[in-house]
Amino acid sequence: DFIAALYEMRLIFEPEAARLAATRITQTQRAALRAALEGITTLPRASAEHIAADLAFHRIILEATGNPVLRSFGAMIENSLSVSFSLSWQKAEKEQSLALHGQVAAAISSGDEELAALQMRRLISIAWKEVRMALAANPG
Repeated sequence: DFIAALYEMRLIFEPEAARLAATRITQTQRAALRAALEGITTLPRASAEHIAADLAFHRIILEATGNPVLRSFGAMIENSLSVSFSLSWQKAEKEQSLALHGQVAAAISSGDEELAALQMRRLISIAWKEVRMALAANPG
């Protein structure tokens, strides 16, 4: 139930955070987002380092909104996100997930607000499906 609530909450605020980030991201944050994406792409799947890169990716987007409440909210739920990312990467169709992360980053970097929000919604929706599959495979 908690993980379902976490994904519901993410679907409410992360697409809008991506929308804001597309208009407010700095050059330094763009570089950090590219570095996090590189980690997601190259580090061993579901490793601690890979999960850390994925967390950084989402944290940078929240920071790029320039909204201190969103930034602190991301920090508050980071441990829960770490668990959910570990679950989603177990069942993730790696190429699809990598492509979606790249599409989110590209939309934000190019300033395309609508596409950033849409791609973030797609990324979270697919990750939620993967988490449900991981939980079904390992109910304990």
